[in-house]
Order: sequence, then structure tokens, then C-alpha cells
Amino acid sequence: MSYKIAVASSDGLIVDGHFGATDAFEIYEVNEEGFSKVESRTIEVPSDGEKKEVKADTRCGCGCAGFIPYKIEALKDCKAVLCARIGPGAKQQLERSGITAFDVVCKIDEALEKISTFYKKSKL
Repeated sequence: MSYKIAVASSDGLIVDGHFGATDAFEIYEVNEEGFSKVESRTIEVPSDGEKKEVKADTRCGCGCAGFIPYKIEALKDCKAVLCARIGPGAKQQLERSGITAFDVVCKIDEALEKISTFYKKSKL
């Protein structure tokens, strides 16, 4: 069984992006053989004037709350998101959509190895 993980990275080597401020994610596919990058995905969001109205409890805390639904929609085929920082509102919205958010700052290879090992052990 394979699954995808979205990674917020400025250089393709280190997980260092803030979920709310990231407009592109590196998408990796994980399977029994390991993991490999399958695409770079740019998140298309409207201009500030076109942001969706959101309730106070869905805000992520960084001022980008109106963009979070667009990001979640663009990442709906991913099982998890790896980022250096994520606000509690954004994390809750991801989890409501079945996507697990992990706050990590390390090399992408190391993070993916740890996450894939975690999923193997928990059989998720």
C-alpha cells in the first residue's frame, strides 16, 4: 500500500516551511520499498479580496486563515503534511480532513524515514 506525504521545504532538502506561509509543497510517495518524490505542487489561492469567509475557530493564527481551505483541498490526496510550523487551527482543519500534520525541522529524508516507520509500526 502506498500513500503520499506533502512536505513544506524551501530547498527540497530540509523541512523548513510554515504551513500557512508555504505556497508549494514537495509531494512524496511512500511504499514498501521506500519513498520518492513524485511532484512539486503549487497551491493556487485567490487574491486577498477573494478569500473564503472562515469562522474564528478555523483560523491558524498567522493571518492566512482564508487560504487554509484551499491548501487542504489541494492536499486531500496526502496522508500527512510535514512542516516546520503549523498553527493549531490549520492543524485541526487538516485532521478533520483526514490529514495528519507533523511539526519537524530536519532533513526531508530523515523525516520521511521516521514517519514511514511510524506508520508501519502502527499499521495506519
